Amino acid sequence: MTDFSRSTLRPRVPVLWAFFAYAFAARVLPYVLHETAGAPLRNAVAAYPWNFSPLFALAIFGGAAFSWRFAALAPLATFVIGDLLIAAVAGGEWGFYRDQAFTYLGFLVIVACGVSLRTRRDAARIALAGLGGSTAFFIVSNFGVWITGGGRSHPLTPSGLLMCFVDAIPFFAPTVLSMAIFLPLLFSPLAVRSEVKALEETAA
Repeated sequence: MTDFSRSTLRPRVPVLWAFFAYAFAARVLPYVLHETAGAPLRNAVAAYPWNFSPLFALAIFGGAAFSWRFAALAPLATFVIGDLLIAAVAGGEWGFYRDQAFTYLGFLVIVACGVSLRTRRDAARIALAGLGGSTAFFIVSNFGVWITGGGRSHPLTPSGLLMCFVDAIPFFAPTVLSMAIFLPLLFSPLAVRSEVKALEETAA
């Protein structure tokens, strides 16, 4: 991972678009497979790597590299457009769900974790932001699952909330793994050049 600890991030835009395209495809693919090949969606953790997506890392990177408005808008727009397409492909119950607002709020929290990297960035800080963002998303999104479920799956008690978190652990591991893979790529010369390098290239 290149040391950009005190430089301005200069993203390579085509590479970022490629990551966003992959994130969008990863979001929609299981529902397409469900409709075309009968792949399971409910209780299908073993059948598809849910939450393994560069979108989480892109939210961290956006918080570090762009204005708050753009950093929040880009991953949210990818998610919202994906939800609309999922609703069109697989039905409204999959594209529109009770805890949807909490999912979006979780992404905003991830972006906030990335904002902490604007002034100083190194491998340890980037890793901490990724782990913190993953954990925050897990807590916020699954709190939404619990509170909007109305006690149907888990009672609205502290023990019910704990049960909801335990049930969601299989979805947490792919989130952390995707952060571990895509964050080093996004903060490497593959996707970023520093301000100093940009000036050198301009002078050349």
